[in-house]
Amino acid sequence: MNRINSLISKKIIAELPYPHLFINNFLTDSDRLSIRASFANAEFFTMEGGSPSSYINFNSPSPLFSWSNDFLKKIVIPQLDAVFEISIREKEHELLKNYRKVKKLIEPKFGYLHLSKQNIGSIIPSHRDDDRSTYQFVIYLGGFNGEEAETTQLIYVDDIELLEKTKNCYDLKLVDYGNSANGFLCFVNQMNSYHCLTGPTKNSRMLVLGSVVHYESQ
Repeated sequence: MNRINSLISKKIIAELPYPHLFINNFLTDSDRLSIRASFANAEFFTMEGGSPSSYINFNSPSPLFSWSNDFLKKIVIPQLDAVFEISIREKEHELLKNYRKVKKLIEPKFGYLHLSKQNIGSIIPSHRDDDRSTYQFVIYLGGFNGEEAETTQLIYVDDIELLEKTKNCYDLKLVDYGNSANGFLCFVNQMNSYHCLTGPTKNSRMLVLGSVVHYESQ
């Protein structure tokens, strides 16, 4: 716990292109290897146009579900809430512009949480995820053989409407943290939080993808 507190609390938030933080060597070796091993026993599904994914819930392999609850929910999220405190408050105002009712949750919850595996040659077009989540994160576990692999690229957005039409990020200014086999990227989900992965990728990727919600909206 003290290790994660130190890693996150001492990390300076980068404000551009939108608030985010990146940490390398995020997990302990034992946790990283345990999560990678859980891919073999997890049940994966593939949505149209997507990569194989596996929800992390009570049906997941026991070590994986326990890790998500004891580590992510109880240790990581409280630290991220402290770091992104201003963004959490601002999220309520953003949601009120798009939804009739917005209510603060007693405690934050996962919007989504799942494993993902991607083959060599993957391309992820520019996109923004669920607007109801306050922030989202990616844990990079390396390639299928443990090698370092590409991390998500954050886009400086000048024209959202044009980006939505083209889905192109090749000619845009990007923030790119390079390759990692044990990285953690967390970024605030606001109107301009578009991201991508230019490719085709040279490496396979094993990931944990998650988002955190602080408000109920309808």
